[in-house]
Amino acid sequence: MGTWFAVVAVILAVVIGFTIMLRRRIDVPKRQHRVEVYVKMPYRVSWPPGYADSRPIRQVKTPNGLYLMEAFGGRAAALEFLRGCEVRDERVYVIAENPESNLGKDLVMIFEEFDGAFVEIAERSVLPTPELSREDCARCGYAVIPAQSPGSSAITYGDGTVRWFASLDQMEMDGYGHQCQACGALACARCYRSVPQHPNAGGKLDLRCWLCDGRVDVFTG
Repeated sequence: MGTWFAVVAVILAVVIGFTIMLRRRIDVPKRQHRVEVYVKMPYRVSWPPGYADSRPIRQVKTPNGLYLMEAFGGRAAALEFLRGCEVRDERVYVIAENPESNLGKDLVMIFEEFDGAFVEIAERSVLPTPELSREDCARCGYAVIPAQSPGSSAITYGDGTVRWFASLDQMEMDGYGHQCQACGALACARCYRSVPQHPNAGGKLDLRCWLCDGRVDVFTG
């Protein structure tokens, strides 16, 4: 009789265990297919001199873009590292993890990873000579993001014409730029902001192409 009860107990344990395992499998949500974003490959990121040769960078691709991550002992070291990096493509983010607060750097700025708060504008090195491109700034080689509209505000006149006005400061923060009316070369707002621009006779900034000195319009793609 004792043997019979032991066999029944084993069978019940197996049945209960299988039921629990089956229920867990049913309750686990299925992995969703992520929507891939376009990231130019190979991505254009430069590291501080000699850095990439000695320490590997972790890479994580998400629906929002490509993240390149490295850990540091403190915020000061993380910030110094990011200031030495240059990120020339959109949707590529360099993240400097540290115990105080993680920092990140993208095409435009250095920011707090937690909430994206602005820390400082990203410096850009200049190309040896300006180059013609339909995607990148002729002066620095950074990608120029097409603006959503020709300006940040518009005025409609009595004859129905619309005149747009663009804030160079805001364009810099958005990664926008201009395109030459003559040769089609691009110029980022950051480069125009970093080089003193003189107003024309009408009191407005006289922005010119870095290649042919032609007049430029806001780049909308």
